[in-house]
Amino acid sequence: MLSHPPIRPLPRVSSRPPTAGPARYSDPLRGNDGNPGTLEAPWRSVGTGVERTPPGGTLYLRGGTYYEQVYIARAAREDAPITLRSHPGELAVIDGGLREFFETPERAWAPAEQMAPDCYRSVNAYPNARYLLGSLGDSMVGMLAYYHREDIAERERTLLEYEPGKRFPSPVYLGPGVWYDEETGYLYARLSHTHYNFNHPGMADYAGERDARRMPMVIAPYRSVPLFLDGARHIVLQDLVIRGAGENSVVLHGCENVTFDNVTIYAGTYGLRSRSSGPVKFLHSAIHGSIPPWSPHSVGSLRISAGQTTPTTSLARELARLNTHVTLAIEGRTEEQVDYGWPTNRNWEIAWSDFTDSHDGNHLGGWGIRFHHNRLERIFDDALYLTPLTPQAMDDVHVHSNHFVQCGMAFGFGGMSEPGGPVYIYRNVVDMRWATPLSHYRLLHLPPLVRHGGRVRFGGLYIYQNTFLSTLNPRVSHASTQDLDRSYAQATLALTESAAPRRVFNNIFVHLEGMVPPRAETLPHLDEDVQLDGNAHWDVRNPQRAAAALEAYRASEFFAATRARYPAGWEANARAGDPKFSAFSPDPAALNDYRIGADGAAAGTGVALPKEWPDALPRSAGRPDAGALPVGAPPLAAGRGLQETAHD
Repeated sequence: MLSHPPIRPLPRVSSRPPTAGPARYSDPLRGNDGNPGTLEAPWRSVGTGVERTPPGGTLYLRGGTYYEQVYIARAAREDAPITLRSHPGELAVIDGGLREFFETPERAWAPAEQMAPDCYRSVNAYPNARYLLGSLGDSMVGMLAYYHREDIAERERTLLEYEPGKRFPSPVYLGPGVWYDEETGYLYARLSHTHYNFNHPGMADYAGERDARRMPMVIAPYRSVPLFLDGARHIVLQDLVIRGAGENSVVLHGCENVTFDNVTIYAGTYGLRSRSSGPVKFLHSAIHGSIPPWSPHSVGSLRISAGQTTPTTSLARELARLNTHVTLAIEGRTEEQVDYGWPTNRNWEIAWSDFTDSHDGNHLGGWGIRFHHNRLERIFDDALYLTPLTPQAMDDVHVHSNHFVQCGMAFGFGGMSEPGGPVYIYRNVVDMRWATPLSHYRLLHLPPLVRHGGRVRFGGLYIYQNTFLSTLNPRVSHASTQDLDRSYAQATLALTESAAPRRVFNNIFVHLEGMVPPRAETLPHLDEDVQLDGNAHWDVRNPQRAAAALEAYRASEFFAATRARYPAGWEANARAGDPKFSAFSPDPAALNDYRIGADGAAAGTGVALPKEWPDALPRSAGRPDAGALPVGAPPLAAGRGLQETAHD
């Protein structure tokens, strides 16, 4: 690598067998769109191939990069879908970016006069591009998109010396990035090294190539959309790479029966964005954001809202645009989506996939959503936003068997959705041993579940059979006062409402920095529709303290009063102690195995759950174990890692 080692595995060639049915071919190197599309005489572009491949046929993309923005509005049939895939043994890349920066960087850049020594200006101007996003082409590590010329050109200040009460320094160089001059249309790039000497897990300095003329880059304008499916029906996409995105990487609008299988999407501001589509399957795939390892939470946060001329606080100033805001956005309705015109997003299955390196992870909106066996890693804020930010009813949403690692918050809610049906959260491992880097020198610890404004608009939130690890006591975390008042059980009880049932059963809560004892002020009000029981709590620092806290609570008047809501009493069967995981260390770098031991405190702790509640594992005959992985269960297998060799 000339640049920085990849922070995610690069896509690999698949040897998936040929698909049945008629075959058509495109080839970016030797094709011609005037050809008949045969193996011997292929088309050149993806767009031509998609238009001319018949229902039931497969368009094989020969290995190479297709520099185009692909638009698919084909309507195939259920018994005869159109498949778009890489040719067996080859890898096709759909790139919406500007090819000269990747293929001929030596001719695309020239030294920028009167700038920092490592600063380069594009040879050509790109007027009306609004702004451009970039990644290092050999590793697909993202580059910062600077707001201001003075920051990318700063010669001396290369450290972000941020402290509470002090303003961000100006100017400051923050790491490899690009800056677009809106007046002239020229693009500037700089690859100078950084010297932060990070001690945060997952963060690193840049020490690679500094000459932009030697570095292939993926550079895309704001309006670049590499793949747009518009009213497409019965389309299968396999073994592809999508990159070179501006605001949106992949867009679905009004689509039906679309499948992504082994597709890698390198996200611009948004990875995959959908309205009014379904059924959709997103399987064995990945959406990787573009936040680089030398960029913390604070660098990409917008501090001046639209219409403002000054920052909202004395500390605020814009540094770099938010590389990737959301990896997957299943959106709600907007004004033009009236009921008789467009249905909601519906019947999605998102499974065995990776979502990484972004500010927010996935926004789920619609009904019939199945989100399971995924890995969510290095997401600075909400890994899974359970209510869409546009109006939409939520109904029948299942989130199970996922692995959350190094996320600011596992679950966030409080959008504009209307109360709908239930949201089930079960058999997930939420590992929050890793703190989120708020700035270059400050870490942020958050509880697993936090609300962002608005009301709790669920038809019911059911949280059961999960394993949660929290680095910091939620009572002193970055959350609202009301969140802190409900912080028992790591904030899974935060912001309950009488109109939104909340059930918290049979979970393991590992408290790495101490447990908030169950008291009246840390539990919901008795006039709310809340029940909790069968949970196991492990205070790693002081197990005896947690056990004493539970016993004191069960002897309290408040516990007796909870029987009006739940006959046994809230947490009547809760237990405190070590669950005896198969492998455990509080060190974030350790690879833990969260299967519990038969002699641990979580074995047989749980209570019987209603039969109508779904589960990913067989029900036990007696009292169930607490946590995501009961005694004798196989290890958690989540994410793309175990699946990516399926066709190799």
